[in-house]
Amino acid sequence: MGWAFTLKQFAHFYSAKLGVDPQKLIKNFWGDRFVSKQNSAKWTSKVPDNLHSENTAWTRGFCEYVLKPIKSVFEYCLVPQTNWEMLNKLLTRIEVTLDSQQRELTQKDLIKAIIQRWFPAHEALLELAIEHLPSPMKAQKYRGDSLYSGPLDDATAESIRNCDPNGPLVVYISKMAPEKPNDPDSRFLAFGRVFSGTVAPGQQVRILGPSFEFGKKSRSL
Repeated sequence: MGWAFTLKQFAHFYSAKLGVDPQKLIKNFWGDRFVSKQNSAKWTSKVPDNLHSENTAWTRGFCEYVLKPIKSVFEYCLVPQTNWEMLNKLLTRIEVTLDSQQRELTQKDLIKAIIQRWFPAHEALLELAIEHLPSPMKAQKYRGDSLYSGPLDDATAESIRNCDPNGPLVVYISKMAPEKPNDPDSRFLAFGRVFSGTVAPGQQVRILGPSFEFGKKSRSL
């Protein structure tokens, strides 16, 4: 549905409202951290004896602060008719604004529009990449041998390992997409990752096909 979230995003969301350090909030949003239903400032790490009872006075921090607001969006949108009174109050709390066309949507389409605006998937994915993937300067030193099928001691291999912007140009094309979908005459756009060298507008490049092998005759463009 095009939305995703991380605990860090939720921590920063509540931090701005509560004036609490987001790092402290993150610790309460996962694992055995329970918040009192009567007093939101009261937390415990001890698992309550009657946790799964309807009468329990405690709930997991993750359930209360992460799942509950998302669940509320689903509930208000999936009733026989959208509960706009409750939904509008929730939209104000989560700081999401819908345009006139989005307000005409119903059920799953409306859910998608709301949560995409609240937590668009690309922000969570970008955060994960930044925090958990090694930088190219570090990764290409040990990944270079698998990225390049030519001689591992030539100038191109060394340039890839060092992310050298002045070395031979090496770009890996990861996706091809038509500029205008469903138009047979549309040109294709190539999305690529630069491993070495520098690419610039108007630059001539040689394209090696998927079957290209060093030392063997193969068509290139």
